Amino acid sequence: MINKKKVSIVIAVVLAVILLVPIPLFYKDGGTVEYKALVYSVTLLHSIAEKNVPGYNVGTVVEILGFTVHNDVEFVPDE
Repeated sequence: MINKKKVSIVIAVVLAVILLVPIPLFYKDGGTVEYKALVYSVTLLHSIAEKNVPGYNVGTVVEILGFTVHNDVEFVPDE
């Protein structure tokens, strides 16, 4: 017979991999990369700010279960 403890460990490992392993998404807005998993999301932001204002939005945004826990995005003017 199959050991129930081994089966439960395998199921837990598979669930952890599905929930915690991120998939990188690359945006065409100046260099933004988002690492997204089912439970969390980390965005490394580097995007052009606005059409009329020369500069970039730069920073990091971390979300866990849809709630933002860290956001240090700031505007950097073009020199």
